[in-house]
Amino acid sequence: MSLYIPFEKGYGTYAGTVRTSRYVEGSDGTKLAVDIYLPADGPGEAAPGPFPLVLHAAKGGRRMGTGIDAITSKLVANGYAHMFLETRGSGASYGYSKSFCEPLDARDVAAVIE
Repeated sequence: MSLYIPFEKGYGTYAGTVRTSRYVEGSDGTKLAVDIYLPADGPGEAAPGPFPLVLHAAKGGRRMGTGIDAITSKLVANGYAHMFLETRGSGASYGYSKSFCEPLDARDVAAVIE
């Protein structure tokens, strides 16, 4: 699978990345783990935003070398913020998941976007 992102209309060029990790609330208040990557002008401090956000939600894999690193690097270098959300019951997120891509996952993503 390849991902095409049209960078010719980018939002600037940035030399670094700053990652923060936190919990956000799902649709019923369940704590969901996210990593947020922001463009940085230098080491350790995010560049002033705002930045357009690309949200990636999956069952685990925030830090498991799933190929997301290359995507994150390209997005952030071109002025996008990137959020990786681990859905409920996976990785560092709380809660329980009955199946892959259950309806509750969609409600959680909607709650995070709002």
